[in-house]
Amino acid sequence: MASRTFLFKILLFIAMLSIGTSQAADDIRGLLFGEADAALTAANEARAKILAPISYEKAIEYHEDASNRLKKGHSIERIKKDLANSTKFARKALESANIAKVTLAKTILARDDALRVKADKYSKDDWEDGADNFLSAVRRLESGSLKKAMKSASRAEKYFRSAELDAIKINYLTEARQLIAKAYDDDIDDYAPLTLTKAKLLLKEAEKELSENRYDLDRPRSLARNAHYEASHAIYIAKLLKPVDDDDVTEEQLVLALEKPVTDIAGSLDLVAALDRPVEALVETMVSSISALQKKSHELNVRLEEITALEKSVDKLEKRLGIQSQTLAKQEENRKRFQRVEQQFTTQEAIVLTQGNNILIRLVGLSFRPAQAAIEPQYFALLKKLENILEVYPNATAVLEGHTDSFGGDAANLTLSQQRAESVRSYLLANIDKRNPNSIRSVGYGESRPIGNNETFAGRAKNRRIDLVIKML
Repeated sequence: MASRTFLFKILLFIAMLSIGTSQAADDIRGLLFGEADAALTAANEARAKILAPISYEKAIEYHEDASNRLKKGHSIERIKKDLANSTKFARKALESANIAKVTLAKTILARDDALRVKADKYSKDDWEDGADNFLSAVRRLESGSLKKAMKSASRAEKYFRSAELDAIKINYLTEARQLIAKAYDDDIDDYAPLTLTKAKLLLKEAEKELSENRYDLDRPRSLARNAHYEASHAIYIAKLLKPVDDDDVTEEQLVLALEKPVTDIAGSLDLVAALDRPVEALVETMVSSISALQKKSHELNVRLEEITALEKSVDKLEKRLGIQSQTLAKQEENRKRFQRVEQQFTTQEAIVLTQGNNILIRLVGLSFRPAQAAIEPQYFALLKKLENILEVYPNATAVLEGHTDSFGGDAANLTLSQQRAESVRSYLLANIDKRNPNSIRSVGYGESRPIGNNETFAGRAKNRRIDLVIKML
């Protein structure tokens, strides 16, 4: 044994002289440790440190012993023995980790979900209790005690889920809760009790949503943000009203100050702000003007795209003059057809837009009850107008597109949007004579194509819609 150790040291010394100390050490280490390193890498990829701690710790211990012996120039046989043990336990850890992944799948998922929302930071007590029970579960499973392992795993899962929920609540609700508490401390409820109460109710609803369905975070997150907004809103209202209460500003001066932004907006729209009557009429006029501007902007963009396309082919215009003339004639025909369709609807019923040669009818006046796809009788008159339009274009393909807001699960929203589009399709086919069913199709896009901000009530209302696309041949 002594002669082998001496020989190893001589070889090591010669290698260091010939290729350099650092590179030689690396080369020798690679020859000796290759198999053990590969076994540890596989164990690490399987998360054996967490799922098979007993075997993994032994594999690491033997591996470190081998590394230390190499540095000190110990017997190569002893180093090989340590590495053989490290490889053996690393492979055992890999096997045990793969078993744990199947046997403790629910608990592992709960642990990962809790970590994802930083439960180890925001809910330390439940996290630590969960971690202790999880360690007990994987150790017992690795030791062959399945029954005891499952009991520990069950307890760990409950702690992890509790920690996860607490962390989610802290992440989404803490700021709103603190702002509401501060508002009450500052006596904001003396000036804006309704708004502050609304903030409180929104916060309570957000907490309820999180408790009942923690995996659809869109709605509780929106509720928490709205709670924060209403608390800020209440503070702002108090800031406006306090000077009146302190007799620094008269009530008339306050009303006039609040009217000024409305007057400014009306002026920018070239409207007269008639504030000697209820403001609702002025607001409705401004909204209609803005909608008209949005439509003109869309049409202008379409025109610009058409002009750009034409400009790119200017150099070939003479050769293609006949074809180009036909194109311009078709564009004019499409424009007139679009006007005919547009005139069928009020702005409260539908927004009519162009998509190239196609027509998009956005049915803003059609609404469904929450989570329902049935068409209510008050919308029959609007759908009758769709029937008339489709009868005018018997050769066109009509595609009904269903859309939802972001509240609810992705899969549920996709299904609901398809059901709503199919309800409109079925209604139209039942009321249009001699229409090929294949010429009217329905498709659901769920929440994937929003046109409004899902963080606002008005935006979500825009996103819950049915669009009809008339595709011209």
